[in-house]
Order: sequence, then structure tokens, then C-alpha cells
Amino acid sequence: MKKTYKEIIYNQEKFRNDILLFFLKDFKEAKADLYSIKSKDNYIMSQKKKLEANFKKSSKKYRLSIEKLFFMHPNRDKDKFAWWDEKKEKAIILKYEK
Repeated sequence: MKKTYKEIIYNQEKFRNDILLFFLKDFKEAKADLYSIKSKDNYIMSQKKKLEANFKKSSKKYRLSIEKLFFMHPNRDKDKFAWWDEKKEKAIILKYEK
């Protein structure tokens, strides 16, 4: 279903915190899963350390990429936007229909 700009803005204003928390929760869960990895294998642990470093670097970038999915962001994504699905109670990423 095509969304109008007015509908997008309304949805994002009303559910902004829900959208942000949904995406950040996924990121934090993935990070927690990574930190919970235990192994005696040196190679696995060295790769885990590399991934941990990447998570630290990408945390801010991830947040900024989510912010760009909001219509009112000055550098918004021109192709996609975040939408809160009230029935499923989750955030989804949709493409602008032309």
C-alpha cells in the first residue's frame, strides 16, 4: 500500500521511540550474542575480538543510518523510510513508491 508523505510523517512522529528502540534492540542483542561466545580455540577468540572491535566502531554509524530513515532528517534516505507496523508491533523499512 502506498504511503503518503503525510502518513509517513505522522507515523514516524507518533512512533519515533518505538522505531528507534526496535532497531537498537536488535543491534544490542546481536552484540550480546557475540560477547557470550566462549571457546578455547585461539582462532575463534581472535575473530571474536575483531568482531567486537567492529561493533564498537559501527555502533554510532548504525544509529545514524537508522536516523536517516526518518522523513524529517536533513540527510534522509531517498529510497527507504522507517514505518511502525501497529498490528505486528515492529518497525519495518519500506521503499518510497513513485
